[in-house]
Amino acid sequence: MLQRKILNNYFLRNQSAGSFNSSFFKSSQSAGNYDVKEFCKTLDVKKRQAIEHELRRLRREGDENIAMHARSSVTVKPSNTQLRIAFIHNAVPFIGFGFLDNFVMLIAGDYFEATLGVYFHISVLAAAGLGNTLSDVVGIFFGGYIELVADRMGLPAPKFSAQEADSTHARVARNSGQAFGIVLGCLLGMCPLLFLDTSKHTREKPMETEENDCQKTSVADKISQTEDNKV
Repeated sequence: MLQRKILNNYFLRNQSAGSFNSSFFKSSQSAGNYDVKEFCKTLDVKKRQAIEHELRRLRREGDENIAMHARSSVTVKPSNTQLRIAFIHNAVPFIGFGFLDNFVMLIAGDYFEATLGVYFHISVLAAAGLGNTLSDVVGIFFGGYIELVADRMGLPAPKFSAQEADSTHARVARNSGQAFGIVLGCLLGMCPLLFLDTSKHTREKPMETEENDCQKTSVADKISQTEDNKV
């Protein structure tokens, strides 16, 4: 509608001056009976630039009016009950996400370290990285099921109005619930550490230290024997 009004006014001004003549603009036609695309094709470069400049100016004025209206609107704080509901509603799914992520990462990382680590001599950190990659892939496939289970738990959803949902308090409640859920889920997902044998990573270090000490001692003995023979 805005473009049609501008084009109609532009046509009327040029028609009065005798500078514009078109076969599909007639006095008996209404403002909505013409094709804007065909009209733009008949314009030269200067007329197109003039119309584009006017459209940009009106668009800037519309954006300014919207910004002024947004600043003048009163921020509504949701009730504490709705904020708690939003916190819990956002925390529960992320508990499942965090649990699945850490659980799969530890199981897969230990398996990769015991298999690929032996054959390809990869480090523990590399095995953990591969396990994290696998856990992310599993999260992509099972993320929808976690959300579905969380919805079927019957937890109440927050009832925010449009202004309340856009308020700072509502955003803080949602983000805090998600952060709390992911932290709690990751801590619960560390349960494989209770039955995984993690002492094998620490037993190898003393053995390596003893072997290094023996090698150093044998080298020192050889050096002392060489010096004795020279003497």
